[in-house]
Amino acid sequence: MVLKVIKERGSIEYEELLKTVNIDEYELDKVLEELLEEGYIYEPKAGIYKIIE
Repeated sequence: MVLKVIKERGSIEYEELLKTVNIDEYELDKVLEELLEEGYIYEPKAGIYKIIE
């Protein structure tokens, strides 16, 4: 769901993502870390996430 939201928005801030996906911060951090490590997303600025196309 996190990846889908980032894809739909193109770029999203952490706080907005947290509100949109409706999961706790700890879970979101784990998912984001995994997506970053696997190369699905990147963080051009601290707290802003974009999809790698």
